[in-house]
Amino acid sequence: EDGTAATAGPGPKMSGPPYAPAAHRGSGKWGEQKLLLFGGIAYDLIYDSGALEEIGCEERFDAKGLIEQELFRKGVQFLLDHQIGFGNFDGYLTSAMLLAARNSGDPLLVHRSVEVLDLLLTNSFVRDGLWFEACGYHGQTCNLRYGVEALRGYSDPPGYQPQGQRRFDNLDPCRMWPALRSIYRATLPLCYPDRDCLYVNDTSTGEFWDASLFRVAAARYGDRELNQVAGNDLFLGPGDTKDPAAILPELSRSWLLPGAGFAVLRGGQRDEKGTTSQSVALLSFGDAATSHDHSDGLNLGLFGQGRELAADLGYTHTYLRFSWPAT
Repeated sequence: EDGTAATAGPGPKMSGPPYAPAAHRGSGKWGEQKLLLFGGIAYDLIYDSGALEEIGCEERFDAKGLIEQELFRKGVQFLLDHQIGFGNFDGYLTSAMLLAARNSGDPLLVHRSVEVLDLLLTNSFVRDGLWFEACGYHGQTCNLRYGVEALRGYSDPPGYQPQGQRRFDNLDPCRMWPALRSIYRATLPLCYPDRDCLYVNDTSTGEFWDASLFRVAAARYGDRELNQVAGNDLFLGPGDTKDPAAILPELSRSWLLPGAGFAVLRGGQRDEKGTTSQSVALLSFGDAATSHDHSDGLNLGLFGQGRELAADLGYTHTYLRFSWPAT
């Protein structure tokens, strides 16, 4: 409030709003996004509880109005004041803007935030539906679903007509952005039979499999396959008689993903005891075009006999961080 910029990175400490991007990057920028995103989710949960009205009566102020105008409205204006680079944290950023804009009650901010979502979906996902960076960041970016869900059913105020744009009436994100379905399912072809994946490029453990994302997609698209596979019990390993490959076509067939640069060759199936005999060979041939790619074209991952047989180093912060990925 006093115009003092954060100390992260170079930049004037008394620059005044709108603050320079260097003043709120890194942890500061994450903090702003997560405050608006998870604060917005919490606000939705307590909105009809009566608690905010009770506090307002006790303290003699409009609690909802204060939150909506001072937190959400100013928060989304702060994020919109700066150029958005469409990096891997921008799933959070976009969701934060969409949720805060909707909670602010300002239709102009909603439309401006939708423009950001449009640009993110158009420019940052390849034609296979995967995120343009290392595929391990796909799940992180899919946090944009919180903002997408916040838009569901949104309508502009009566009589409101945005300049040069169409108004929103009972907005349906699935119809407005058909690519969302392929984005939500995009990592499935790259999964091994045990739910793990090839840790190609900068990919960390668990980044491919997001049961909550699959549950949202299953509900929105009436997708019975995803609804069944969202449960972790499908991937408990030996002794599990439920075969995910019998449910999801992505887990039973071979794939060529030219946009992302992957080829997946599958063979075999689970036996009657639930032990997988499926073999998977996964070839990475994408261009090393981002800071999270590794310069190891034609890298091969191999799964067989119920386990990963040839593993990539993946995302490491050891002394190999800059030597191994560069070869």
